[in-house]
Amino acid sequence: MNDGRPPEDDELDLEDEWDVEELGGVDPTSPGHGGASPFLHFFVLAVGGCATIGFLGFVGALIWGALYFNSDAVPDGNIQSGHALNPHAQELLEEENLVPQGETVIYYVADGTFSHRESGVFFTDRRVVTYFDSNGELSVESVAFTDVESIDIQPPYAADQNFRVSIQMKTGGPMIFYVDKDQELEYGFTEKLISSWESARGW
Repeated sequence: MNDGRPPEDDELDLEDEWDVEELGGVDPTSPGHGGASPFLHFFVLAVGGCATIGFLGFVGALIWGALYFNSDAVPDGNIQSGHALNPHAQELLEEENLVPQGETVIYYVADGTFSHRESGVFFTDRRVVTYFDSNGELSVESVAFTDVESIDIQPPYAADQNFRVSIQMKTGGPMIFYVDKDQELEYGFTEKLISSWESARGW
């Protein structure tokens, strides 16, 4: 009978007590039991944020790379006619003053991996020019047709070889470069080179 007095501790229903064993040996009423610490929450959020940013950056880089390498900014190794030059090739020739006033580019080809500036060769109606980028500076070799002693064309001897062009100058060593065999067969780069040389010399 309840006489108005609060029940003694030993009178509490045992079912109301926490079963520590069922809780994995952890007493939720014990000090310090309040879930993960704020530091752990911050750490998880920071790691998750960095992972998300890194993933988005990676995807963005892939998309940028795909767009860049499929644009006309990247050389494809194809021979270009002087009257239909790639805008990036045209810009390079003009900025570096590679084509003297009054001359006309006949054929041009860039064989770089990432840009037209890396390396290339072209000839006008009066000269042959080769160039390559050397630590940010363009190294250019130019010879006028009137200073060319001979032009030797060596065809490929194997499937993985290209045409080798050796231009012997009247003074100095030869100028040597290569022309893709498939492109040569399609455009006749070397044939046009020789005919331009002969025309410039009045032959």
